[in-house]
Amino acid sequence: MNKIPQNLPSSTTDKFLDLWLDLENYQSPYAQAVGDPGEIIFPLIKKKSIQSALISFGAGSIPGVGGVLSILPETYLLLKLQARMIKDIAILLGRESFLSKEILLYCLFKESKINLLETSIRITGTKLLVRPISLDLITNIFYKLVLNKVGKNKNQKNQILFSFISAITNGSISFLDTQIVGNTANSIFLSDIEFEEDI
Repeated sequence: MNKIPQNLPSSTTDKFLDLWLDLENYQSPYAQAVGDPGEIIFPLIKKKSIQSALISFGAGSIPGVGGVLSILPETYLLLKLQARMIKDIAILLGRESFLSKEILLYCLFKESKINLLETSIRITGTKLLVRPISLDLITNIFYKLVLNKVGKNKNQKNQILFSFISAITNGSISFLDTQIVGNTANSIFLSDIEFEEDI
């Protein structure tokens, strides 16, 4: 049986995520789907993937130091776009009450090389067990994400010649990443979710 988490008081972890993702103020234009949610969800994922590709293409086309400095705003815009897509999917599937910070981060970073979420999310058979997550873990995730982007882009962005290649690469990676995030969210909200108490 699904257990819906109780409304807990706002913590430092929640404030940190609100600063980056700003989901509290986001009013989704979607309501729970009456028919097949897939008819809305998959076009939504495609639309958001194209938008994320355009963001990364624009940031990747800036040469030199400006390109490196664009990494933080690009990361912020991509995470915000993907987080809102996850909320839209949860609403379309009628599972908004299950949209916890742990599930949000799992959807955002499941396929990345940041393997820090294993302590918070565990899949056993068809059930998804969710444990509370700490602020230290969240800040480590964001730090590694930005560091990975800087490491991949700093050498290419120092030369104008590589700006266009960097833009194409960034756009393609963001398109695929957003598709993966959307498909992960879709499968997660279709599964049996159980929240464990903090020990």
